[in-house]
Amino acid sequence: MSEDAFELPEHAVAIRDSRMKRVAEHLPESDDLSLIALKGHLLAEEALSDIARVYCASPELLDDDRLSFSAKLIFAKAVAPRGVPAYIWTSVAMLNSLRNVLSHRLESPEARKRLRRYLQHVENVVPDNPWIDRQNEAAWLKGAIIWTLVCLAAVQARTKEYRDAGH
Repeated sequence: MSEDAFELPEHAVAIRDSRMKRVAEHLPESDDLSLIALKGHLLAEEALSDIARVYCASPELLDDDRLSFSAKLIFAKAVAPRGVPAYIWTSVAMLNSLRNVLSHRLESPEARKRLRRYLQHVENVVPDNPWIDRQNEAAWLKGAIIWTLVCLAAVQARTKEYRDAGH
């Protein structure tokens, strides 16, 4: 797996499509940045659980409310094959950081900083991201979240490949 290109494998289309169906169902059409970040965070948490489930004998235990987002991120990183680009995990962690500040303070200068950092990170990784509309901050955030979720779909597919190869 290359740091330069983390392409979605062909067999991952069903995983990606399932993730995009969840996005269509739950990511709001609203311009409310807090709501978009909160819903996007929930979708990312769901994706992390799906990655971890690939190796779980009792996957229902991942639905325990006491299992934090950070714990799910660590577990997903642990079961994913080596070579997953660090920018994917960084994107997920940055979305979590944004959600954390928004869940504790509705109007925070720190939230604006974390939002800009997350958007800039995605922009730096994928400057021509087709899901991003830089003219509208809410659309830009939605695009960054969708890109993050597609990356997690690729990680899930690669993790299944790795498991199916006997690892």
